[in-house]
Amino acid sequence: MPKSSYADITMSWSILTKSLEEDVLDPGVDACRRELEAALAEVLDRQRQQDFLRGQMAANHTHLQETIERGKEAEERLRAFLKGTYGGKSNQLIRFGLRPRRGRRRTAGENGAEQEETPEAPAGAPAAEAPSPATAPAAGRRRRAGKKKLPG
Repeated sequence: MPKSSYADITMSWSILTKSLEEDVLDPGVDACRRELEAALAEVLDRQRQQDFLRGQMAANHTHLQETIERGKEAEERLRAFLKGTYGGKSNQLIRFGLRPRRGRRRTAGENGAEQEETPEAPAGAPAAEAPSPATAPAAGRRRRAGKKKLPG
């Protein structure tokens, strides 16, 4: 049997039951017609119920999104309050699932100590060129997770 839409099926059943109402046929046909009418009434009722529930689901989705947004705002305020209460660097923030802010890591040249000189290349070996600052990777720098570096 080819696939049909609910509208096609209910239309077909409706036409069939209406056309048999006026004809007086065998009692067996009348019982089958009444059974088809009952099925048609139940299908139409369930379609109305499904449409109603679909509308409720859409409204519920809207309310759910609004509630989630309110919750996110409350979470943000609470996190800010906890950081203000304990301080942004406090290890007590870990209890609440927050990461304390860590100090900046310093590279060897930033703390005032002299950097060690690199040993010279053996005689006869080609001298290695120092990479230019534009092409060299930034020493000691780490990108934050989730942040994308914009070109330019």
